[in-house]
Amino acid sequence: MRATALWVSLSFIGCVPPAGWSGAGWTTASASPPAPVVPANWPGAERPPAPGPHLPVVVHRGGGRIVAGEPDDATRWISYTLKTTGYAEATIPAFEGTDAEWVGMMSCARAQYAGLPVDLLEQPPASGDYVLMVVGGSAADMGTTGMWGWASTGEQAVVERGVGFVFSADHHPRDRTIALCESLSHEIGHLLGLAHSEDCSDLMSVSSACGNRDYEHGALRTFTETSRAILARSLAAWGAMSQLSEPERISGVVGDATSGLSPHVLPIETSQGYRQLPVVLDAPKPLARALLRVVTPQGYRGEYHCLPEPDASCRVEGNHLAGSYPVGEERGTWHILVEAYYADGEMRRSSWYSATN
Repeated sequence: MRATALWVSLSFIGCVPPAGWSGAGWTTASASPPAPVVPANWPGAERPPAPGPHLPVVVHRGGGRIVAGEPDDATRWISYTLKTTGYAEATIPAFEGTDAEWVGMMSCARAQYAGLPVDLLEQPPASGDYVLMVVGGSAADMGTTGMWGWASTGEQAVVERGVGFVFSADHHPRDRTIALCESLSHEIGHLLGLAHSEDCSDLMSVSSACGNRDYEHGALRTFTETSRAILARSLAAWGAMSQLSEPERISGVVGDATSGLSPHVLPIETSQGYRQLPVVLDAPKPLARALLRVVTPQGYRGEYHCLPEPDASCRVEGNHLAGSYPVGEERGTWHILVEAYYADGEMRRSSWYSATN
């Protein structure tokens, strides 16, 4: 378990073929698998669009190189789930299916999320964050077996910049389009905050008690109302956070331009062999202590205490604060805020300030 940039508990879930699936569908020995089902209107597609900010979900079919790391970063193709395998990187092959299967899968998955503030895209948006689903290859490409999909999972909250996978080459049921649609919708569900369900009618179920699931006759599972309610709540929380600035969204701390605090964030310097971000502040009244809140270029948050002690690397004395935040070798834009605790018991926060190196 760990915390993402939205500070939600996160795990990863590998999704096996639905419990009880007999494998009776077509296999590599089949001479002519059935044509994919591409109905004009999937169930649920009639729901009206949701208001408010929409979370982009980029569904990628072209394959590519995934790098192990923590946390997920869809924009840089960094995957926490891959890290758990011990692999440093993996190359996922492109989607091997037909264009008709791809169109059917995408239209079906869009119907599954109709009425929710989610946009399934095939290209990244011009700006802003998104989550990523890579569709292609086999579980073996990531050093595992027996899974149709895999994704990081937030606990009823969106995994910011989350990354998930659908191993399309491992899908061999009678109706591949239905199976791919369910796998894609299921893994996106994990990225949006859904865990597995024990309800056999729910798309998030993989329970062994649910019996055979052979994907015949176009039967399609959907989200239960319980799961849709969780999705609506997690997406609403994401929407509210998406309206904040980057450091506020990542840290959960909102700056206050009316606080009367105007710290000077100086250029990053090297002192005694260490790279540091110097901060100086003259507060309107005596300080008891202070806290430097920082968001790093990689999207991590940090805190650094400023104390009324002569040897403190960040020191407060009277109304004055002077100190440095250690930045190491990390390059990019740093965001910093001063949280001032006054001698009279009041606490105020400055606005967020930025420094780039």
